[in-house]
Amino acid sequence: MRINRELKTNTLPLIGRIKVGEKATSANGKEYPKSLDYFRPTGKYTKQFFDAFGEKPDKIGIVFVTDDIDEACSQYFACWTDGKKHGIGDGNLFEVWDKDAGKDGKGDYVNNVPKDDPRVRALKWEEYTTLKFVIPSIPSVLGYWEFTTKGKRSSIPGIIQAFDFVKDKVGTVVALPFDLIVSKATGRTPGAATSYPVVQL
Repeated sequence: MRINRELKTNTLPLIGRIKVGEKATSANGKEYPKSLDYFRPTGKYTKQFFDAFGEKPDKIGIVFVTDDIDEACSQYFACWTDGKKHGIGDGNLFEVWDKDAGKDGKGDYVNNVPKDDPRVRALKWEEYTTLKFVIPSIPSVLGYWEFTTKGKRSSIPGIIQAFDFVKDKVGTVVALPFDLIVSKATGRTPGAATSYPVVQL
């Protein structure tokens, strides 16, 4: 099964994250999520990113350093609220936060919790894909960048298909040049967002 519940740690250090959204503020001072049609870097190497690609790039060249899909291109379910991870899983077994667990009873993550457990059923799960890669155009720093999306009907299927196709046909994705591309799409579903970013690999 392609979906997993283990996010492996890369041997290289994490030096930045790539996003296609940001927080904006309305006229009445209320914050809301705003989607972008370009990549926005975070971390201490944003200057190097801008020097390489400009302020609003919609395409960046990337390279994977491992064939391990659980590390380079992982697909999983997770539940986050206000930046806090409540759980992660593959659809059958989950790791969930239990406020009564732990040696001191102050809470801890519990592994191998089945999907029909009340602690799992009480959470709202979303599908995610996380890519970890290096950017050859930024050779001055050593480390990997991370991009995560939960676009299960837009970005995720295309990313997974492209990654798995190359890996199956060539036998490896290591050191092969890929482009990460973002564009805006328009939704037609009533009540849904009128536009949203679609990321392709």
